[in-house]
Amino acid sequence: MRGTDRVGLTEDVTNRRYSLQLLTFPGCPLAAAARAEVQDALAQCGPIEYEEIDILDPATAEGLRGWGSPTILLDGSDITGQSKGDAVGCRVYPGKKK
Repeated sequence: MRGTDRVGLTEDVTNRRYSLQLLTFPGCPLAAAARAEVQDALAQCGPIEYEEIDILDPATAEGLRGWGSPTILLDGSDITGQSKGDAVGCRVYPGKKK
């Protein structure tokens, strides 16, 4: 598979390895729904793994703390383009209700 960048050059993305992280905290009422959405999306994309990270764990890297829960990062960037906040809190994504 090949991808095209903005200047028309191509890059080989067949062997590209993506980093997908689901940031949550224990007890987050929205984590299960976000986890299910991630798993559904990945099931359609093929064998891609993701990492679930507890943002309250003291061992978690500082750069991963301070996001709302749940947050989905692809290659270190929020999938909605939002920036990291100042504190942990619940995060709601706009979209259709099921």
